[in-house]
Amino acid sequence: MTLCAAWIRTVGKTKELVVASDSRLAGGIRWDGCPKIITFSRSDFVICFAGNTVDAYPFMLQVNNAIENYSRASSGALDVTEL
Repeated sequence: MTLCAAWIRTVGKTKELVVASDSRLAGGIRWDGCPKIITFSRSDFVICFAGNTVDAYPFMLQVNNAIENYSRASSGALDVTEL
């Protein structure tokens, strides 16, 4: 079972996005200490997953590669709603 949670935390006048998840991957094996959360070079986007590791983890890595290899997406020039 996976748990992913996200919330906005306010500290003084600063707002932060907090994302948390458990760390075990499974897909016929058990893989502890693996990230279910990926951050990007742009500061307004994060992705995490809950679900079938065989489907979700490669998809998440592909999203990361696609964003990081497209300069408009990785720099933040592409609006997050278009991303």
